[in-house]
Amino acid sequence: MSGESEKGRGVAARWRLAAQAARDAVLAGRDAVLAGQPGGREVAASLGQVLADSPAQPFLLHLTEHADELVGRTVELADAQAALERGSRGEEDASPVVVVNGPPGIGTSAVAVQLARWARPLFPDGQLAVDLGQPGGAVGPGDALSELLQALGARPREVPDDLLERVRRYRSLLADRRALVLVERAADAEQVRALLPGNPGCAMIVTTRTPLGGLATAARCRLGPLPERDAIELLARTVGRRRVDDDPAAALAIVRWCGRHPLAVRVLGAWMRQQAGEALPLDRIAEDLRDRGTPGTGDQQRVAASLEIANRFLSGEAKRVLRHLGLLPAAELGTSVVAALTGATEEAAERSLTELAAGGLVDPVGAERARWRVHELVWQFAADKAARQEPAELRRAACQRLLAFYIDQADLAGAGGAVGVQERLDWLEHERANLVAAVDLAGSEQLAEEAWRLAVRCARFLDARHYWDAWLRTAERGVAAATELASPAAEAAAYENLGDAHLRRGRIDDAVGCYERSVALWRERGDSAGLARSLAGLGSAHERRGQLGKAVACYDESLELRRDLDDVRATAWALERLGGAHREWQGHNQAVNAYRESLRLYQARGDRTSEARVRTELGITYQQQGDSKRALRELSRSLRIHGELGDDQGAAFVLGHLGEVQHELGQHAEAIRMFKQGQVLARSLGDRPGEIVALRRLGEVQREVGQDEEAAASFEQSAEVARQLGDRAAEALSLLRLGMHRLAARQPRAAVEALRRALDLARSLGDRVAEAHVLEQLGLAHLELGELGKAATAFDASKAVYQRLGDSERAAVVAARLDRALAAGARLGEPPGGDGSAR
Repeated sequence: MSGESEKGRGVAARWRLAAQAARDAVLAGRDAVLAGQPGGREVAASLGQVLADSPAQPFLLHLTEHADELVGRTVELADAQAALERGSRGEEDASPVVVVNGPPGIGTSAVAVQLARWARPLFPDGQLAVDLGQPGGAVGPGDALSELLQALGARPREVPDDLLERVRRYRSLLADRRALVLVERAADAEQVRALLPGNPGCAMIVTTRTPLGGLATAARCRLGPLPERDAIELLARTVGRRRVDDDPAAALAIVRWCGRHPLAVRVLGAWMRQQAGEALPLDRIAEDLRDRGTPGTGDQQRVAASLEIANRFLSGEAKRVLRHLGLLPAAELGTSVVAALTGATEEAAERSLTELAAGGLVDPVGAERARWRVHELVWQFAADKAARQEPAELRRAACQRLLAFYIDQADLAGAGGAVGVQERLDWLEHERANLVAAVDLAGSEQLAEEAWRLAVRCARFLDARHYWDAWLRTAERGVAAATELASPAAEAAAYENLGDAHLRRGRIDDAVGCYERSVALWRERGDSAGLARSLAGLGSAHERRGQLGKAVACYDESLELRRDLDDVRATAWALERLGGAHREWQGHNQAVNAYRESLRLYQARGDRTSEARVRTELGITYQQQGDSKRALRELSRSLRIHGELGDDQGAAFVLGHLGEVQHELGQHAEAIRMFKQGQVLARSLGDRPGEIVALRRLGEVQREVGQDEEAAASFEQSAEVARQLGDRAAEALSLLRLGMHRLAARQPRAAVEALRRALDLARSLGDRVAEAHVLEQLGLAHLELGELGKAATAFDASKAVYQRLGDSERAAVVAARLDRALAAGARLGEPPGGDGSAR
């Protein structure tokens, strides 16, 4: 969806309001930020709000930035365009995939972008793009999905933790849209599968070097060198058509020398335009190229030969800047980064980059020329020049300047108020791949101090945007660097950071090991602040393991350290974690006390976001205690605060619990209203799993108050949403609830239909518990219909499954029902087993 779309305007408007509120907070002196601690768990109120609510990437990403018009490739485009047309009409069973593959510099990206432009009217709801082949390392599917979800309007905190849940949320957001997804530089089919939209109305274009065998595709475009006619046309557009028309033989000789490789032709053409001038005839240039000899048969050799010519005529400073670009493997970088790398001012760096752009060596991104795109083959050429011509001490000094710059820029706590933090986050988003590459660069250059510091400093940004693959990678490099330094403080911080990353990824055992190492190091140093943080992390890991006693012990010690440090914010956070552990351990009174104290501290700080979160947890604790009235009070207050903050995700979560409490109190009309609101809100957020649960809960209450048809409709809708999402387990459960409702409403025939569908799903999932339960209900439905043989068969199958599961109590109940069905069948003269079908 473009920036002019209704969805885009809504997201932009929501952020403008939030940004204005943040500015007001800054002016009022109420903006507090965290003082640079490693990890991303404990964030001050204003910083945390920005990290949680920072605006998503625009739905229409960089497709419009490629200004060059494609030359040729009409044959390759034809099949792809036909496939996209079929996809836009929904004629394919799934989203059609067009694969564009070829060697570097051959034009795969240009072809893909041309296809996307051409297809824009076919997919009016928007175009998404993600690059999987960043020079800093291949982007994992989890990080790619986080990027896409935020591009679709999800706030960072709305991105699910689990990879499968990210896939489901992504596909649910595209379910009602006709959108195109461009995936660039995919390494293999596995990278792509998680990003498939799944909706027949959507389509995907993938660029890659390899054919991506094993990926079902609607069309494949294999690109090679341009035909001579198209290569000459590209040269004409670069150097001027009149010069080419005046000497077509020389033009042909030039493009043949370039091997008809698009990048080689562009670079050589740019040199001819900028350096050789209009006065120099093409035949003189062609003769000079012949004298140089054939540069080789390989694509990279052809491009390198063109680059060598262009480089020779650069100014000395531009040559130096180009060599420095080879130090950091980056596909795109900002002017300020180049200035730091070269030790020049931004103005001087921009002048050199402009000269490189005129020679076709870099491409400006956007009209402001604040960022520059570097082709992979140009970077390889620059890296070779740096290794050969730049002294080792100068290379090291350049890397140190770059790393110091990134360490400073990754400090979100030093960015000022909420608006400054948001601007810094946007800048870091552009530099994300380069940050990962910079940590690797620090390691390769034996700059261990810079490596661990940058890894730790990047963590908060990577965590905030849910780029956990990149976080884990940089954290592992940070530990290696800190270990190399043999610095206990560095190791403690690095292991704490790695523990945080493992915990986010759900690698609990690895997290425990890292936190235990960090705790020991902080304790040895007598660093109370670091020890408190690592103990809190270790407590979270133990809690995830279900080791609640160990979790409470860690939280208790962390809390006491926080109190001694007089750190009010961190104390409130520690109390919140302690309350959660006590609740899981069934220590509800202790949980209530911890939550109340945490709430008091958050209120004193004016932290409304945390207040709402703790009131929700306190309400749930009261609900589990059986104190529904107090639960209602806290949840209602939480809902009101979420509404005031514009936190739709938080409100949707509270609505579900509020509906449950009202149901328990017998306030059925209010419960129905809450569940309906929750369902609508979940759907608007693209939270289809949340919508499924809300509809199922709604159906339960409607059933209890005698709204039979409304209940059936809610269960049916819940099952349908689950089916669209591909969540077979949720669909089976909703169908089971529907079947049970139909049975209770004396509609056994309709019950059988729903239960048969549920049974098929349970068996396909291998869910034996669900299978046994559905079979039992199916037996009751057949019994109600008087189909005694079918009832006996279903009961017998259910009993057998329960017995295999070791549930003897439930097997005995079903056995009794089976005996009654057999007895009834004998009295009526119906043969046992009927037609032998459990269906």
